[in-house]
Amino acid sequence: MEKIKYSQIRPRLKTFDVLCCIPPGLFMGWIQHTVGVYVCAETGQISAYQSTTQKYAGKSGVSLTPMAEFVDRYIRAGGRILLRKCTIKGSGRRGRAQQDAAKHIKMHRGKPYPDLKTRAGRWYVVNARIDIPFWRKNPWVNQDRTDIFFCAHLIANEFRFCQLTKGKINAAEVDTRDLRAGGSFEDVLGDGVSLDYNEIQIIRG
Repeated sequence: MEKIKYSQIRPRLKTFDVLCCIPPGLFMGWIQHTVGVYVCAETGQISAYQSTTQKYAGKSGVSLTPMAEFVDRYIRAGGRILLRKCTIKGSGRRGRAQQDAAKHIKMHRGKPYPDLKTRAGRWYVVNARIDIPFWRKNPWVNQDRTDIFFCAHLIANEFRFCQLTKGKINAAEVDTRDLRAGGSFEDVLGDGVSLDYNEIQIIRG
């Protein structure tokens, strides 16, 4: 896997690039973490758009964190960050999606992560990983909520809101694994939208 310093990859980052993060610790390492890249069209500020309860991520709930701060804090804590570049084809399409991304952030910033101190909160996060196709209309399927967000749920919701997906998708059923290379999220990306199969590890520097 290619490894690139953050200072070198920074100029290439664009809104809708996806960071697949592997935090330290057995449980959270299994759950993993997904972060969206957001580049402000007006200022050029690069931020990590995420929902998390992890202390080393520096924020709780849905937040926008300066990317340099996020990368430094996350890697110092022992986590790994893998980048998947997003390609959007079509005249003016990325510009429209960029505007929608700003709206999405305004709508959802500050909303909480599922409460992991409760059984219901833990189940909402873990259940996204359980895929039983022939049980699609039973309690094993998460309700597609927008009052709380776990990490992959937030990014899937953003892609759907920005019209970068096709068909009907339940964003609350999208798991961190689905956003990794070869994951099922690739099957619901809209025409002309793709996430690079080759993951690049971002390192400090």
